[in-house]
Amino acid sequence: MAEVASGGRVLRAWRAVSTGAWAHIDRDGRPADAPGFDRGVLAILVISAFALTFTWYLGNGDHYKGWFPYRGEGSELAWLVRGYGWQALVAVAACVVMPVAVAACLPGSRAADQLRAAGAVLADVRVWLALGAGVACAMFYKPALDPVGSGAWLQWAAIQLALEVALVVLLFGYVLTTLRPVFGPTGVFVALIPFVMFHYGRNWGEVFGALAISLVLVVSELRRPLGRNATRVGPPLDKKVVAVLLVVAISLTAQEYLGNHDLFEKIYPQTADNQKYWQLWGFLWWSGWRVLGYVVLPAILIAFVPGVRVRDQHLSFKGFWKHLWVYAALFAAVFPAVVIASTTKSFLHTYPFYKLANRSSLDLWSWEAMYAAQFLSLEFFFRGVMLSTLRRLAGSNAVFVMIVPYCMIHYGKPMPETLGAIGAGLILGTLAMRTRSIWGGVLIHVGVAISMDVLAIGHCPPSGHGQCGG
Repeated sequence: MAEVASGGRVLRAWRAVSTGAWAHIDRDGRPADAPGFDRGVLAILVISAFALTFTWYLGNGDHYKGWFPYRGEGSELAWLVRGYGWQALVAVAACVVMPVAVAACLPGSRAADQLRAAGAVLADVRVWLALGAGVACAMFYKPALDPVGSGAWLQWAAIQLALEVALVVLLFGYVLTTLRPVFGPTGVFVALIPFVMFHYGRNWGEVFGALAISLVLVVSELRRPLGRNATRVGPPLDKKVVAVLLVVAISLTAQEYLGNHDLFEKIYPQTADNQKYWQLWGFLWWSGWRVLGYVVLPAILIAFVPGVRVRDQHLSFKGFWKHLWVYAALFAAVFPAVVIASTTKSFLHTYPFYKLANRSSLDLWSWEAMYAAQFLSLEFFFRGVMLSTLRRLAGSNAVFVMIVPYCMIHYGKPMPETLGAIGAGLILGTLAMRTRSIWGGVLIHVGVAISMDVLAIGHCPPSGHGQCGG
């Protein structure tokens, strides 16, 4: 009996910090006609975050080369083609099969609903026109494999098509179908952001192909719902939310391609005169673009939206002080995991990002100030602007929309950290909406980041004997 009572208390506590918190958010500042917490929206967006992450990490070239190295047997071209095929296979398994399997196991969800959504979107001729345009763009720009010149173009085109089909089924099939009752046609812009983000870092042909697919599918959805015989449901198009979601997509894309170190190196190449602090200036470029993309661009948009103010983007300190103990408890819970992770090779190879942070106090704290500035900007963007804007349309469901792009900005870091960002985004997003304050998230982020760097620097060579991660 004691065990049952204890289990009951745990269940009640979980409800208080999850569905209870989401119910409170829905009662606080949401129009009466706006939908509240939707279990299906939570499930499909969390599943999507996991599916995209598995596809990106397990299907990338590094995993393929590690698991199936080329040993000089047979054609290297055929080995490369199989690498693209491996990525498409992982994408189909993660993005098409996994959501159906999870739906079959979740109470209140039906795998048949997901299968019908996939079948409906694949039966829509507009989807195939979009996919054709996307693959054609990718072929025109030619990937590193150069399938047209090598004679492997048909195999590569089929593999590229399979990859794009998997992403479209997940985001414009499963996700969009689930979002429509809550978001209406605005939901297509929710699906658009992760679709575009997944193609970051790929060759320009695939990037332009993704943009072509996105353009066709968004315009098609706005004219008539995607999916054979699909009907229009949910609220009408919310132009304010659309504007913010487009700024999110533009900001993240600008940071990816303009705020990266490759562009900095082209503009400001390393020389004998600037080499001492050249790497630090590169991180100032990176951090500056985060402030520009996460704060300045959204603030400019907000200035032109009637009835919306920058100070209303969850910038209050009132809720922060009241719930400070919650954030302290979260930090205490996370810190042991950080200590354990700091002993792993992948962690020490990744952190600190600034590999000369061990050189002097000036290097260390200049870097940490930049790092903290980008975390403050990140919290304002994801837990402030996105959540406060979406609250009025979808209530607590805004949290689940936010966690997908938030998870994806971690791609390139160790996979466990990226997966952990899904849970962190869920918790910090819920707290930000519940307290109307981003400052607890800023505190957690900066505290964890500095702790990670300090622990990593403890394993670096002494000053003057080499840089970190080397």
